[in-house]
Amino acid sequence: MRTINGVRVNGENFPIEASISKVKVGKEELYTIILRDITERVKAEEMQTNLQAQLLQSQKMEAVGSLAGGIAHDFNNILSVIIGNSELVKLKLNSNHRAMKYIDEVIHASDRAQELVQQILAFSRKQDSNYRPVRLHYILREGMKLLRATIPTTVEIKLDLPVKGPLVLADATQIHQIVMNLCTNAAQAMDGTDGKLILRQKSIEFDDRAVLFHPDLKKGRYAVFTVQDSGTGMDAVTLKRIFEPFFTTKEPGKGTGLGLAIVHAIVKNHGGVTKVQSQVGKGTQVDVYLPIYEGEEQSVRLEEIKESLGSSERIMIVDDEPQLLDALTELLKGLGYQAFPFTKPTDALQAFENDPNGYDLLITDHTMPHMTGLILATKILQVRKELPVILMTGYDQMEGPEKLKSLGIHTVLLKPFKKSAFGEILRNVFKKN
Repeated sequence: MRTINGVRVNGENFPIEASISKVKVGKEELYTIILRDITERVKAEEMQTNLQAQLLQSQKMEAVGSLAGGIAHDFNNILSVIIGNSELVKLKLNSNHRAMKYIDEVIHASDRAQELVQQILAFSRKQDSNYRPVRLHYILREGMKLLRATIPTTVEIKLDLPVKGPLVLADATQIHQIVMNLCTNAAQAMDGTDGKLILRQKSIEFDDRAVLFHPDLKKGRYAVFTVQDSGTGMDAVTLKRIFEPFFTTKEPGKGTGLGLAIVHAIVKNHGGVTKVQSQVGKGTQVDVYLPIYEGEEQSVRLEEIKESLGSSERIMIVDDEPQLLDALTELLKGLGYQAFPFTKPTDALQAFENDPNGYDLLITDHTMPHMTGLILATKILQVRKELPVILMTGYDQMEGPEKLKSLGIHTVLLKPFKKSAFGEILRNVFKKN
């Protein structure tokens, strides 16, 4: 029994299982040949193989998610120390001090690092989206700044972005992720060659007539950004499959096949559409259409230190990172509060039990050795159930809001955070209580 290729009447090839058996009738030897069309069986076997590969990939991504969570927690603690101490330095300097601009650059770089952590987490787990009006061209420029160092110098980058483009209602981190994915793919398509990568943005309006030619888009105005490369390009067969999860043309170990699938999903969730054009030897062009937001831009509220000042409220703060604890303690003092720092949750619990009415608020890190912040909060609330609690975490994979609220947690504070945000949260907590 063996497998051979057959040809249908229409010229299509298909697999055949052939078996030959010999039968002796009198003095004659007869041969029986049985041919079976095993197309469906082969398809089923291929599907099973693909499903197994996807399962393995899914398990790998789950492992990456666990690893990313640990990295995010540690890295966000480090960023919290950097941001906290930078803001403390700003408080010690005059506004016109020449070192002020360098401190601002440190804080700005920390913000970018925080976004990168969120991108790592986005690849490995589902996370809530944070939609708000943003200027698309800002995100595109910032993305290219980060990518420039990773794209080979043989690739020429050309930006054609508006000075003041329209607003889109979007999750900035997810749009940033799209730009990173598309530009990385474009750079890889030009690997080892003198190529050109073009990133441009324009606005376009679809009326009733235009929608007839683009049935996947609704009537309205769109911000369109394009990533174009002069790479190897794709044939028609490959082009049809580019958005399939786990489909990749890269060598094993060089790609998961998730990049464009994630791009497609994010754009769709934003009410947009992704269109791809490509020709072998002539490169690829990806156009991302996002609906223009017609509302007003949310103004960025400047830090108002006077508005954030407390009234000497007594705050117990618990974190096992001494450097971070020192920075947070100084920030609390600068905001007008009394700070009582503890590196060990057991010591904090003992101090609270000795003086249950000596504190107005508990701020505790979640991930700590010997006792988590959630357990510490639960034990303290058993002694004094009305005490407000803020839970800090460097990784937001936690219980849902309703569950946390039922446990007595007022607010979850995701590290790293700015002094202004910290002060506002404290003010709101005390205002409610």
